[in-house]
Amino acid sequence: MRVVNKKRGLSKSSNMLLITMLILITASIIWIVLRGPLRGTASQIQYYESELDIKIEKVQYQGNSLNITVKRNVGKGQFIGTSFLIETAESSEFFVERTILNELEMKTFTFNLIEIQPENIIKIKIAPIFKLDTGEEMVGETKDEYEFSIYKQD
Repeated sequence: MRVVNKKRGLSKSSNMLLITMLILITASIIWIVLRGPLRGTASQIQYYESELDIKIEKVQYQGNSLNITVKRNVGKGQFIGTSFLIETAESSEFFVERTILNELEMKTFTFNLIEIQPENIIKIKIAPIFKLDTGEEMVGETKDEYEFSIYKQD
């Protein structure tokens, strides 16, 4: 008499082990592929920001017009613009200026405020905008802050 084994294929535990290994291998391949560009972007941003030095030199306002004078000091780094965050206790306005400043250059930016009154401003922050090798634009870390201390006379 002949014994015929009708079971075909792998057992359930073997199937689970195989699926788990395939998932791990796939995840590893995806991580290896994405790790290079992600690491390159992060190091590129650090390179751009490492020595870039821009400062707020002077702030003046008249009516709803706000003038902010910015100076770029000596330091490496290329940027394509500057972002300005103007804050009050209740709200804020965000502006972007696409202007390149060379080393030791100063420029005055004028903003017409809509949502906030200049006398209510408590802080102004500036940050550079970089263009990455991928073509994407990215706002960098805040490079300077200007805090208001206004004493009202009665």
